[in-house]
Amino acid sequence: MLLIGFILLIFLIIFSIFDVNAKKIPSVILTGAIFVMAFIYFDNIYFAVLSFILGYMFYEFGFFGSIADVKTYTLIGFYLNSYNGFFVYMLSVMLIGGLWISYYGLHLNNPKGRKKIDPKIPFTFIFLISFIILEIAGVFYG
Repeated sequence: MLLIGFILLIFLIIFSIFDVNAKKIPSVILTGAIFVMAFIYFDNIYFAVLSFILGYMFYEFGFFGSIADVKTYTLIGFYLNSYNGFFVYMLSVMLIGGLWISYYGLHLNNPKGRKKIDPKIPFTFIFLISFIILEIAGVFYG
């Protein structure tokens, strides 16, 4: 599981670089990563489906900026193996993501104090931060 966690970490770093620089993640790479995780962790498909449904709900409510965020959230859902890990990861993404959206929307995107918020906020970085924090805490192993 540690090797797969490292591979998922590499995927998240690559996706974060794409998302921050180009504000776009190539769908072929992301869908391929989902296929690989589905092949390796087919037993965890329940958590992946829950992650997809929750991610799509976040997308519909405007919390996620694109379908790539939903796919990335689903990708991490395959790595989860318990309800505790699922809920802790969900809450950490919501908490850190809410802080990121507030900071990005108010400071980084509005240098002159305007109230316009960019709908393409790079959110994959939040998945990376949450994954690293919870991996260090050992949440995914319970």
